[in-house]
Amino acid sequence: MDLRQHVRGRLNTFDVGVTGFAEYHSVSVFLRDDHDEVLGGCLGELWDGWLSVQILWVAEPLRGRGCRRQLLTPAERYAVERGCTRAWLTTLSFQAP
Repeated sequence: MDLRQHVRGRLNTFDVGVTGFAEYHSVSVFLRDDHDEVLGGCLGELWDGWLSVQILWVAEPLRGRGCRRQLLTPAERYAVERGCTRAWLTTLSFQAP
């Protein structure tokens, strides 16, 4: 077993035991071109009423054209449909000037 996955699994087990919230959903939204090439993605998870976005990426030529919204909107909709009321996304200043 991957050690990172082992540690993550142990923490998840603890969190569920303390909170009682066992429902978890993965979030994956992709932006593709006409040739099915991935030009952007939003990766995250839903747990305990939160949408946590870990990765939000758009290919350089498409930046500044509203593609982040095209990725976040369906992720947020998916989260709301599953009862989430909060979202968390972090970035570094050089990633999202």
